[in-house]
Amino acid sequence: MRETAILGILGIATLGFYVDSALADIRLDRAMLLILITALLNIAIDNLSRQIRARLQISQSTDST
Repeated sequence: MRETAILGILGIATLGFYVDSALADIRLDRAMLLILITALLNIAIDNLSRQIRARLQISQSTDST
């Protein structure tokens, strides 16, 4: 997964805010749950993107940026 995708999801105002608030309040269980949700969202979006590209027969670029 690309770092930009993860940072993009964390950039969502509400999710990023809740993760930051949980860490500030030392609620590590809540922070880990939110980070897990973020990871699952990222995986789901990546899988959806791959399926769409496969149906449209768009090649995956190997660009590392």
